Amino acid sequence: MFFPLIPDIIRERVCWSTISVTSVLVFVPEPSIHWLNEIRQEPDLPSTFGIVDLFACPGGLGEGFASLFEDGHAPFQIGISVEKEASAHRTLTLRAFLREYRARHGVLPKEFIDFHAGLASEPDWSAVDAEAWQHAIDEARALVLGTGAAATAIDGAIATLKAKYDDTIVIGGPPCQAYSLVGRVGSRGKVGYPKSRCPSISEAA
Repeated sequence: MFFPLIPDIIRERVCWSTISVTSVLVFVPEPSIHWLNEIRQEPDLPSTFGIVDLFACPGGLGEGFASLFEDGHAPFQIGISVEKEASAHRTLTLRAFLREYRARHGVLPKEFIDFHAGLASEPDWSAVDAEAWQHAIDEARALVLGTGAAATAIDGAIATLKAKYDDTIVIGGPPCQAYSLVGRVGSRGKVGYPKSRCPSISEAA
């Protein structure tokens, strides 16, 4: 079984999730041995994992998981993406919409292609496909982690994913170095602050 570009811990989990073990009684025609238990591995249906994407930013990490296809099967399905920054959240929502639209129609919407090419202004995405847009709104959430609203939304999403898929995976990225207000950007202009220095955990706290 081959899983390209998947971290070891996920690849191992997928391997064990896609194998059923059955015990079969086998008769052995020898006087001293009457029955043996044989363990036989049988391939099962491909596993599918629900994804909870935290610190999602514009959605690049989640997009990588959602873009994986193995023999026509997409093993990772995003259930909820959480991002508090407004502009990043708008991009996150559009990504979710385009993914859902393409899953429904097999192509990207012409309105997006024209908008992306600068030939038209941004359309009302809900008018392009109302159901796909509602799906995107439900998936991409503008929430602040640590609040009650975020906890309720994430707990609900996890419960839904656990009921729907084989297992649930939580992913998340650290703050984008180019945009984070901690560290390099927040210290811009300070005398003696190293330009290449990354913020430490203690600084972020």
